Amino acid sequence: MKKLIVLIVAVLVLGAIYIWVLPLVGIDTSAKTNDPYARVVKEKQRILGNREDVPPKINIGNADPDIENKDQPTVTLVAKGQLVGVNSHKAKGNVEVFSVGNQHGIRYSDFSFDTGPDLHVYLTNSMTINTSNAVDLGAVSKTSGMEFYGVPPGVNIKQYRYIAVWSVSKKELFNYAEISSK
Repeated sequence: MKKLIVLIVAVLVLGAIYIWVLPLVGIDTSAKTNDPYARVVKEKQRILGNREDVPPKINIGNADPDIENKDQPTVTLVAKGQLVGVNSHKAKGNVEVFSVGNQHGIRYSDFSFDTGPDLHVYLTNSMTINTSNAVDLGAVSKTSGMEFYGVPPGVNIKQYRYIAVWSVSKKELFNYAEISSK
């Protein structure tokens, strides 16, 4: 019985070291990823912590000089736009489309807009969203500050004119940004 208790305590101590101590001394214990957009977001979090009020430290058009791994792909601003509220819904802020390698990401920055039921972010060419004319980038997780959305691989961002926030349950447009090349 004593051996079992000693074994359990040893496992708990090793687990605590792995979870709390190794990251404090600079050893990364997280899973590695080949997703370049995820690596850029992770690097932003490393530099800024998890602060939401400061934009990521990225030199547009060049790899970030603070990134130790020089094999990081170049981050390029592809398009940008301003949020516009629709149907008495208020919205303000910036929307930017980034290219990271062969993938794209959307960044909402310094933004705020009205809340609503079942809000999703879409790439679209129309102010009426349906599955045949839009790409769902996911549910809205917050309505102010800074937020990132990944664009699914294989989606040609240049085919779309708008990034829109649509209430799926109400079938109503809340806001949009017309994206144009920089």
